[in-house]
Amino acid sequence: MEMKWAFIIGIAILLFTMYYLEREMEKKQIFWLYAGLGVVLSIMSVRAVAQQAHNSDFYLIFAVLSILIAILYFDEEEEKAPPQKDKETKKKKPKKKKSKGI
Repeated sequence: MEMKWAFIIGIAILLFTMYYLEREMEKKQIFWLYAGLGVVLSIMSVRAVAQQAHNSDFYLIFAVLSILIAILYFDEEEEKAPPQKDKETKKKKPKKKKSKGI
């Protein structure tokens, strides 16, 4: 595949994602879509290289493109751990000492 066509197709996929998929799907769903597509295309490219096929550059280019788009839609805020409760609420209250009666 010529680089000119790969570039044009890549721009078309990016524009399709930005203007259509963003209205139809959540960012998380778009991330998983392109992450899965990247994994599938990567496996297919490894298979094509192992068999010395002539279309291996097609799989490699679009695997990289889909992984880059998945990186663009990765949302770090959702992956963070939930905030912990205040330390003051976790502290135990000190026990009162028993007073000896006189």
